[in-house]
Amino acid sequence: MNAEEFEKMLLEQDHQLLKKVVLPEHESLLQAIRALFPETGIMQNLFCNGFMMESVELIKHALFLYEDGYFDCAFYSLRQSVELMNSMLLLSDDEDQLKKWSAKARFPMDKTVKDSLARNNAAYSEIRAKIPEFFTNYDELLRSANKYIHKQGFDTFYVYYGWVWTNKDVEKERTALFVKLMKYAIGMVLIMDIALDPLALALSDPEVDSHIPFDAMTEPIPVHMFQEFLSIELLNKIKETEHYQAVRRYFLSQEELNEATYRVRRFQYFDVSLLDDIEKQSKFLDVYEVLMLRILQAGIHAYFFYIFHCFIRYLTSYASTKQLTGYSSNQFDKYISEKDTLNIPWNGMFISIFCVLDDHFVIQHNNELNDVEITMVSSLISKINKHYQSLEDFPTNTRI
Repeated sequence: MNAEEFEKMLLEQDHQLLKKVVLPEHESLLQAIRALFPETGIMQNLFCNGFMMESVELIKHALFLYEDGYFDCAFYSLRQSVELMNSMLLLSDDEDQLKKWSAKARFPMDKTVKDSLARNNAAYSEIRAKIPEFFTNYDELLRSANKYIHKQGFDTFYVYYGWVWTNKDVEKERTALFVKLMKYAIGMVLIMDIALDPLALALSDPEVDSHIPFDAMTEPIPVHMFQEFLSIELLNKIKETEHYQAVRRYFLSQEELNEATYRVRRFQYFDVSLLDDIEKQSKFLDVYEVLMLRILQAGIHAYFFYIFHCFIRYLTSYASTKQLTGYSSNQFDKYISEKDTLNIPWNGMFISIFCVLDDHFVIQHNNELNDVEITMVSSLISKINKHYQSLEDFPTNTRI
């Protein structure tokens, strides 16, 4: 045996107690974690998005750790994911604690954090009171998981699973515990997201969603995860809380968007056969969307509209002569100037770039714009620019 073979043998011995497994629900769990994108648009709480992203990563890493044999680390990673969400909710309305946390000063343990939330965070305490069984079940699961994290009992040792008299049922029980705890960790991320930002639940409620007249940065709750891993009854109880009902009542009191306007606001899509419907609710459009509507109403066959510095593009139902496979935020850089640049040949089509407010507005079209069309668009934009005095006093709902 040469040195290389000897080293390989030692490595195999080093790893022999890391028993690789595939979780019984591997595919559904991994797909759910990959589809979990909790995000809030509340300005003062944007930092919470980092917490939620990290919690999702911890759950994902826990799955990989467990399947690679590091079961104690996997349990700890799940525990971390939930503790991080608790800390996030505490910090979301306590600026002093946020400063301490950021400075890595002394920070309370998770039990203290939860006690503080129960006393001071109305959303958390109300949701917890509404679904006490969920939190009780999680605490019981965590107590069992802590035995593996803190190594209490021989069956929490790696070496236990290398002994010839090992009870194989113990490993199955440990895996069942891990899978159930992972489902509860996913549920805790969703519930804490709702506690932080009830709009996340409103956006997933079909009755309410069509009354929300803006494209929110907040991501809707994936309802199917409650159905798949927990229970829909649990979500229905959360919907009964005043924390959510106040938001629901507010939006239901607002005018409902018709389908065409909803697509403009949410999906940045203009159906040119339904421009009359969009016009009826043009009060919900922002100044750029109204400009797009007027251009389409004038019969200009625009395929895409781009707002340059916002990296936003709007699609229309007009067919393009050429399909593009992607979109890059810098694809128009070389054409940008301080003046309007019109009818530029581009990828088998044309683009025209107009200066609107402090940005550049790009129209992608199949055929060159004629003089009448250029004059009409320039006139619309001139009217907008004349209204513009400063970022502070410009009314973004100006109609043209």
